[in-house]
Amino acid sequence: GDGNRRFYTRPIIDYDMALFLAPMEMAGAVLGVIVQRLFPDWLFLSFAALILAFTSYKTYVKFFAAYRKEKSKREESKLRENVAETKRMSATSSNPATVGSGGEGSSSSASR
Repeated sequence: GDGNRRFYTRPIIDYDMALFLAPMEMAGAVLGVIVQRLFPDWLFLSFAALILAFTSYKTYVKFFAAYRKEKSKREESKLRENVAETKRMSATSSNPATVGSGGEGSSSSASR
């Protein structure tokens, strides 16, 4: 016990979500079996391919939007770091006490 660990009191499994999704999954499986038996194989496979293409497209659009957002945040963070570094460098070079003290102290100790 170092005291820095956090213990979560909420459960890992969201049972309310599981109770909501389970009946829909079962209904989808039943509907899929019915559709597969009603339609010919080529039509069923065409529908399955269309659904797969549509969900893949939606996933790609969401991914690309999240990627652009993350990339812009990363670039903004890098720009802030560069500005802070530039300010720090200009403050250091404009302060004569900081610039002159390093060279004089090292030369006097080296001559001894």
